[in-house]
Amino acid sequence: MSGTSKPTILSSCEMLVCKTNTLQIVDANDAALRGCEMTREELIGKSLSDIVIRPDTEEENGNRRGISEEDLHLQNIWTMQGKSGFVRSVRLTSQWIYEDDKILRLIIVHPLNGDHLDDLLINRTVDNLRLLGDTSLFGIYVIQNMSFRYVSSRFCEILGYEEPELIKNVSPIELVHPDQRNEIQELERRWHEEALNSFEINVKALDRWDQPLHLHLFGTRVRLSEENSATVGVIIDESKHNEAIENFKMSLESYKALFDSIGDAIYIQDKEGKFLEVNDGAANLYGFDKSEMIGKDPELLAAPGKVDLDDTMNKFNKALDGEPQRFEWWGKRKNGEIFPKEVHLNPGYYFGEKVVIAIARDNSEQFYRQEQIKESEELLRQLFMNAPIGIALLDEHHEVKMVNKGFEELFSINQDEIIGLDIDKVIVPDGKEDEAFQLTRSHEVFEVSTRRKRSDGEEIDVLIYGVPVVVEGKTIAIYGIYVDISDRKRAEEKVRRSLKEKEVLLSEIHHRVKNNLAVITGLLELQVYNTEDLSTQKALKDSQARINSMALIHEKLYQSENLSRIQFDTYIQQLIKEISASHIPKSRPVDFDIQADPVPLTITQAIPCGLLLNELVTNALKHAFDRQPESSRKPDKDCITIRFESVGNQRLRFEVADNGVGLPDNYREKKSQSLGMTLIHTLAKQLEADFQIRNTDEGAQFELKFDYDKVAEHEEG
Repeated sequence: MSGTSKPTILSSCEMLVCKTNTLQIVDANDAALRGCEMTREELIGKSLSDIVIRPDTEEENGNRRGISEEDLHLQNIWTMQGKSGFVRSVRLTSQWIYEDDKILRLIIVHPLNGDHLDDLLINRTVDNLRLLGDTSLFGIYVIQNMSFRYVSSRFCEILGYEEPELIKNVSPIELVHPDQRNEIQELERRWHEEALNSFEINVKALDRWDQPLHLHLFGTRVRLSEENSATVGVIIDESKHNEAIENFKMSLESYKALFDSIGDAIYIQDKEGKFLEVNDGAANLYGFDKSEMIGKDPELLAAPGKVDLDDTMNKFNKALDGEPQRFEWWGKRKNGEIFPKEVHLNPGYYFGEKVVIAIARDNSEQFYRQEQIKESEELLRQLFMNAPIGIALLDEHHEVKMVNKGFEELFSINQDEIIGLDIDKVIVPDGKEDEAFQLTRSHEVFEVSTRRKRSDGEEIDVLIYGVPVVVEGKTIAIYGIYVDISDRKRAEEKVRRSLKEKEVLLSEIHHRVKNNLAVITGLLELQVYNTEDLSTQKALKDSQARINSMALIHEKLYQSENLSRIQFDTYIQQLIKEISASHIPKSRPVDFDIQADPVPLTITQAIPCGLLLNELVTNALKHAFDRQPESSRKPDKDCITIRFESVGNQRLRFEVADNGVGLPDNYREKKSQSLGMTLIHTLAKQLEADFQIRNTDEGAQFELKFDYDKVAEHEEG
């Protein structure tokens, strides 16, 4: 009906179109304009309360009580006042209509003094009705004697019939759904008895294809003569309207379901800040029932003493004016628990009214995590700034971003003087640029000992640690940690010089001991030449061999880089050579099978082991191969086997065996009479060794097992 270009409804029916909430008039037909005695421009925009007076005469505060949308459902007699002041009694009927995606109210005015309507209808011809009806948005009909006399094209379109079919072949009652025919027939009876002069009813009808339709039916009695009358009325197809209402309800339900399904708290606030609607998320977040929140203001949810309500209202007003707001807030749950939250305020509309849509989210976890991060950052900052060593933070371009106090003191440079500079160009000594290294080249922690220069040019010894910060395989920054080791270097150099002096002294001592032992062996050699007693010569030669074994150890020590221990495997090889040279005649050669691990021994273990080796080998050479000619057990070659090996858990195995005649049956009785056997047992005890002497199928076997010297173990480690 909007706009003057649209055709109006049958002029006898006064019709107004209003907004649903405010009842502001947005359109009217010509009959309504005449009834109100106004032009279209004068009427459009007025409220229905401006032209319709409530049936009661009470006034509120001296003002006439206006009509509301709820009043339209009352079957009251209203007073309608024209522009000139003329008043008349009317009855109002209303119906929702759907136009241009908007839901509006169609209000029909039924004058109770219907003379002017009757006069008009009596003078109207069916041709005039046809001309009007063919351009109307509503279906128009004329019924006389329960037969159609006229139907408009819109009426035919709604029901799916051609006009001739309805006029000639279809009775109005046939168009009514069987479920409602009894009701319509009762209406027809009352109409014929003239108990009714007009009616308005919702009818469930059937179209040509027996599909149900929902129609809103208006009818008015028109006197064609004193005896005859007809029914003139309109039908409004409410099927789409009902569908729109259902869709609206479904949309409303979908909106409500979506509104409540969102986990964040959402509440809609009116212009005063009071809650119009809240979702399940808000009720769950605060612990209130929705009914406890509706109508309240944000103070209900504010943590006392932690929220500035004036500032909050200021932000609310900005959001209401169209400027979205985001801020942190402290909320309070129903149980009194206080928690931090993040609030978003956005402008919006709610049933046509400006509102603020607030979204709140509990960010306790994020808040406390940020607090922990802040604490960690502060701890790291304090550690960085107050560390007693120099620390520089470099970016991926090797430029200085920050240095601590320790760095400033170490290199006598202020942070402002080095920020943004390549660190190697500042602290690498002149002429040694090739020694500079790019810290950012490494993706792993590393260290290097080098020299760097202070701002005054003095060079200092430093230990540099590079700690890269790697993100997705790329070094984006690095911590350079500088430790001044100048004092340590000087101390190390002093110790090194002192150690060198001691090493020289110790080497000289070993050399002198070896020379002194050589002098003793020389004296023994002279004594051998000066005595004719064979047993004395033998004893002197044995002593000479024993002294030589000790002298050889001191010789090895002063020739070694490490003056505290010798490699015993090389010692065995050399001692066997010397024993062979002095004890084995060329006419009776003896083979040696030596297998020795490269085990280092301290002097405290090397000397007893050397003496044992000398005694066992010389005894074997003296006695093991002295066979009788008729002996049945005679190997192809005489052989002495020597094994010196590690057997695990810091333990050594020392074995000397031969393939000779073996030990005599009474060797245990003779050992106390032999100086050599006594010496062997004494040396074994000195080593704290497990000592075994046995005869085997091959010959005699001597085996010792003992632990590494603890000093040797420590030094080796």
